[in-house]
Amino acid sequence: MSKRRIGLVRRLATSDGGFTLIEVLVAMGILLTVFLSAGGLLISTMVNSQRARQIQTAGELANQAIERLRALPYATIVAGSIQPVTTDPAVTTYNGLYYYKYQPLAWNTTTTASNQTPLDTWPWPQVKANGTTFTVKTFVTCHHSAFTGGANSYEPGCKDTSLGPTDQVLYTATVIVTWRPNGTSASATKQLVTQTEIFSPNGCQSTLTHPIAAPCEPFFYASADTGPGSITITSASSTDPAIADIPGFTAATLSLPRLTASLQSEQTANTAANGSAPLTTWTVSGTDSSLGGTRVAAQASNDAGSTTSPSDTESVSQSSITQVVASSDGSASLTLTQGSVSGTLRAAAQSLTGASCADTTGQQLVTTLPCSMGQLGAGGASAVLKLPSVGQANLLVLNPPSTTTPLAVYTGRFGATLGSSPDVHCASFLTGSAGCVGSEAVRTPGDVYLGGLPANVAANAPAGWGGYLISVTGYSDAAWSERGQTGAAPKAGISSGTLRYWNGSGYTSVNLAGAAAGQQLTSSLVVSSNSANRQVSLTATITTGGATATTVPSSGDQSNASCTSNTPCQGTASVTSFVLDLKYVITSTPDGSVRASLDIKVDLGQLLASATYQAA
Repeated sequence: MSKRRIGLVRRLATSDGGFTLIEVLVAMGILLTVFLSAGGLLISTMVNSQRARQIQTAGELANQAIERLRALPYATIVAGSIQPVTTDPAVTTYNGLYYYKYQPLAWNTTTTASNQTPLDTWPWPQVKANGTTFTVKTFVTCHHSAFTGGANSYEPGCKDTSLGPTDQVLYTATVIVTWRPNGTSASATKQLVTQTEIFSPNGCQSTLTHPIAAPCEPFFYASADTGPGSITITSASSTDPAIADIPGFTAATLSLPRLTASLQSEQTANTAANGSAPLTTWTVSGTDSSLGGTRVAAQASNDAGSTTSPSDTESVSQSSITQVVASSDGSASLTLTQGSVSGTLRAAAQSLTGASCADTTGQQLVTTLPCSMGQLGAGGASAVLKLPSVGQANLLVLNPPSTTTPLAVYTGRFGATLGSSPDVHCASFLTGSAGCVGSEAVRTPGDVYLGGLPANVAANAPAGWGGYLISVTGYSDAAWSERGQTGAAPKAGISSGTLRYWNGSGYTSVNLAGAAAGQQLTSSLVVSSNSANRQVSLTATITTGGATATTVPSSGDQSNASCTSNTPCQGTASVTSFVLDLKYVITSTPDGSVRASLDIKVDLGQLLASATYQAA
């Protein structure tokens, strides 16, 4: 390298040159401009993001309020707010009525807890979210300004006859969410408005099965009952004691087993089956006592807001019960006994997995639709009287029936023909129709023997005496009803049963299945025992039962034009059982004093099956 070139390199390496002050200031200006622009953009983005969050929150609050209104029972919507919000600038008054945006408000002035509604009232509820306070206002108004109602009306009529032949009610629910962005004045208040129409025509039957404000759906109802049967023992005289050797005894009741089932179906379904085990009650010296009476219920609902499960299966079980009402020395007693019972209850509000409801014959009916059922075995009953001198007498004996399910009930909704026991369901089913609802109830209580003679008197009974005054054997009855857009006529009847009663020289037999309803038959017997110094007098009245089946309308028409809210289609089938009423009197022959004066009554109660259908 030449000396000249080396010298140039050295001068460059030791130079003090760099950026001038002007260049630095220009660069800083450029950077400041960039930063200020980015900062403004960031602030703008943050503000817009906050506004978006506020609008989103307001929308969510409005939707929540609207959905809550839609979920309220229609009767609650009609009732309106508890009080008018007169302090809100959006509310005006005219002729004593309150308006929002020229539409009459639905409201009432009742403030009792039983009539309060969940509709928002003053002061408006407030919600805080992300540092912002939101106010949620709710107004329920008539759909338009054409309304009925006077100056003192708590609720404007809101009736729009143009919507149909009957007064249809249409409401507008308005939710207004207001908020003021942080750091702004009151004039900068923002609001979001959401509205919905709430409509429910006349005819929706129940807030239990139609819980939300929406158009009606077909309404079905069915119930079945085996009857509140009982055996009662009371005093036969207002002056003589019921049992002289048991002072204070006045009455006893043997309540027989009972089953009920019910079903309601519209928007949602609610079903139930109830079983009552035997109950024994007695009264001594004015004090009532009881034994037994176990009650079990299976309940189901497919309403999302209900705490009841969609399906429920329960067991009914009770051991035999015996109660002895005795004198202080034990020489006289009345022994009341009822046998053990067991059974199954099932309620389903929607499709079941596994076992479904069974009808009264035990047939499993897999419909995937609401149903309820109950089956219960009966253990019989007896009332035995023991007195000094005459010994023991079987006042009444009810033997357990031979069938395993003497009591059975069933209710169910059907969407097509299914099964043939005891009848075809939804006869002549129409494709696309709502189907039908059916109910069944059957009972076979067992054989009844009434009016046995005391042991020390029975030896003097007349020839041909069979040990009882009256008997009913092989009795069974059934009731069945079905209603829907199609459905068979209800049926009820006494399936079988033989009544035998003492006629003075023997027994007269009556076929209860073919006997006219309401017949009055009598039977009596007087037997004396000189060795026991007692006379026994038995006097009985027998009333035969009967069956009825009725429909509304009576023509049996179940078209949608007939099954309306004013006249729903109904079918009822019922059986009134026989009634046995025995006066049982024991007197002392030396002095004529009454030792026992009892009125023993056997009544199985009314067997019932009913069904109701109403078109949407």
